[in-house]
Amino acid sequence: MFLAFWVGATDTKQEGKWLWRSDNSLMSNNKTIINSVVSWNVSRPRFRLEENCATWATASNVLIDTYCNNVYRYICYHSSMNKMLMH
Repeated sequence: MFLAFWVGATDTKQEGKWLWRSDNSLMSNNKTIINSVVSWNVSRPRFRLEENCATWATASNVLIDTYCNNVYRYICYHSSMNKMLMH
């Protein structure tokens, strides 16, 4: 079963420059998500103009660029609770 979550990063402003939607800071290659370090899938990002949102594929523990209008669950960081929330 393919399970993926939106992680809140996009390259809509400039192709290949991945920014966090929350504060527009640059996303590094390896990110810690839910206590797990993830990297881009070997063939990703593919630098296609229409694939502008990042998802975390849980089974393979990799980031994948995909269409922003796809429907996935999402992950949020709640600063006052100092923890990640999955929906």
